[in-house]
Amino acid sequence: MDNDQEEQQKKQNPIDTTNDFINRTQNKYRNIKRERRVFKLIFRYLRTIITKESWATPVAGIVGLIIFIIILTVILTVGTGYPNTSALSCGGVCVTTCSSTETQDTSGTCNPDSSGTPQVCCIPQTTCEAISGNCRVSCYDYETPNTTAKCDLGGTVCCVPASSSSCDSDPAKYMKDTFNVVVETSVKSQLTTICNILSIPGKSALYTSLLKRGGPTNISFDSAPCGGRTLASGDIILHSFWSCGSAQNFVLIHETGHTIAIYNGGVSRSFTPNAYYPNDSSCYYYNGACDTTTKYFLKTYTGGCGGGGKPESFAESLSLYVIPRGALSNYKSQCPTGYNWEKNNIFGGYEF
Repeated sequence: MDNDQEEQQKKQNPIDTTNDFINRTQNKYRNIKRERRVFKLIFRYLRTIITKESWATPVAGIVGLIIFIIILTVILTVGTGYPNTSALSCGGVCVTTCSSTETQDTSGTCNPDSSGTPQVCCIPQTTCEAISGNCRVSCYDYETPNTTAKCDLGGTVCCVPASSSSCDSDPAKYMKDTFNVVVETSVKSQLTTICNILSIPGKSALYTSLLKRGGPTNISFDSAPCGGRTLASGDIILHSFWSCGSAQNFVLIHETGHTIAIYNGGVSRSFTPNAYYPNDSSCYYYNGACDTTTKYFLKTYTGGCGGGGKPESFAESLSLYVIPRGALSNYKSQCPTGYNWEKNNIFGGYEF
């Protein structure tokens, strides 16, 4: 079996990889014991020289003194005889070079080996996807780089949310840190639900940055029939939200579309000539009863006249990109102009 085949076999068999990591660690510590035994023998020999009246013989005394100085120098320079495996702050093993199944932890430090060769800290390799990160050329301002995770799907740096919280552990903190959103409820299950919904479009870094650009965005609740309303400030009011059932996701994402339009005027203004009717004309219906400037609405919109065809279609298009439904259940092929505009201008190329 050649080297390439061996490396491939290691990658395909995580058990072998783990065993190899354990064996290397065990071998290092076996070397430690051997080196300690050598020093014990040297000290025993030195003690023998000194205790056999060696100091009465000037030559023997000088030899003993020289040996003692040499040993002391080695101890002070190298350590205790086993620094080659002693990590100053390493969660893995200290070796000269990491293997193909390991990642160098640049935050970990190791002593040099007994010959003075520098050692690096190696830990078992993980992927950026496994820790819910995103591989990018550089991290966004709300992310921090993880230097130990491997990027398999492009990019050079694994970026993870700067917040140590999550939708499960502390949804209120996570939403404030990640989206600059504040939800007006203290019920954790409700906070977690809102957080999980926002995290769906939040997989796109561009969407997240557009939503985070203003605010904080306050989300509150009232008892009007299921739906939502976005105020001029960008704040969102959700109507009978906990009774909306499967429509919850679509309703909330639609309202964040209005918030993004308020916080990012230039983006929303470009929607009309580039994505709104008459583009994808078969995706729209005309509502002549609306006393609004624009009367064409995407077919899935059922909220009456709302703010008019353009702003409602902007928000509806955004939510359809994430969750196609109803008459536009295949939004990508049915409304290609609107889909591609959302892809490039709101979601930065990310597709669901």
